Amino acid sequence: MTSFSRSRTACAVTAGVLMLSAACTSTSGDAGSGGSHELILGATSAGGSLEVQALQRWADAVAERSDDRLTVTILADGQLGSELETQEAIINGDVHGVSGGVTGVPELDFLAAAYIFRDADHMLEVMRSDVAEPWSEAWVEQSGVEIVGVLERLPRTLTSNVRVEEPGDADGLDVRVPNTEFQIDIWEAVGATPVGIPSQEVYSALETGVVDAQENALDTAYANAVGDVQQYVTLTEHTYMPQFVGVSVAFLESLPDDLQEILRDEMRAAEEWLSAELDTAYTDILEEWESQGLEIIEPDVDAFRELMYPVTEQYAADIWGDGVLDRIQSEF
Repeated sequence: MTSFSRSRTACAVTAGVLMLSAACTSTSGDAGSGGSHELILGATSAGGSLEVQALQRWADAVAERSDDRLTVTILADGQLGSELETQEAIINGDVHGVSGGVTGVPELDFLAAAYIFRDADHMLEVMRSDVAEPWSEAWVEQSGVEIVGVLERLPRTLTSNVRVEEPGDADGLDVRVPNTEFQIDIWEAVGATPVGIPSQEVYSALETGVVDAQENALDTAYANAVGDVQQYVTLTEHTYMPQFVGVSVAFLESLPDDLQEILRDEMRAAEEWLSAELDTAYTDILEEWESQGLEIIEPDVDAFRELMYPVTEQYAADIWGDGVLDRIQSEF
């Protein structure tokens, strides 16, 4: 894993593709309040992804609005390793931020469970409310990382080589899922045989027949080219999971108040840009898959929810405490 110190030469991500800039200059994350500051952030998303494009728009806007007093360097494609490896680098003071879907905080990572949110707007509303404050505080306590942004992603859905319209069609189906206990239990509830496989191994597992199906965010599945080795897309849309942008509390506190404000304001603008782009991306991905010959299926979502949601309820009580999931469902 590549390690970056706070004084390491900065590099720029342009148009979503990581490129070395001939104009790179050495800056320091420890600069005094009157000097320049550089925030180095590791992202697990691919350089061309909409998430990284949103991060780069944020970086560009921050630099422009601050007259380059604050610059943000995005290291995409998992250059710093996984989200948890990047967090270790933050704790060690080598980098200052991370963008990804896994935090190592159970309260946040549980957002990958099924049917917590009705749609992306519901997810964003909850994440910007007091409900999410204890979850955010838990990340600060665990790793000294504060959430400064919540990036929308396309919903998690099912692709397969077996036509799945209702839960019974998934009976015995070998489905790739993230290797977490609650996600395995959720897919066992519909009769599938879940197999925990890392995201980077999904394509080969499908190609070689280790599994016949996978569930993932639609944009991630598209980026992983699963359309080349799958025949059906079943729009279960069972999870609307955010991608978090976290920054070291120590780094944030080293910034003058005006730069902290710029950082947060421009992140909200980037969030709004991404949400608008994803609306178009959803349609574009499905249309491209259809042109490749994949069949898009609108399943009996209520039947999937009926079997999956009780598992979510059980884990929610243990992880979040009584009443939190009910509040998410009833108050927002």
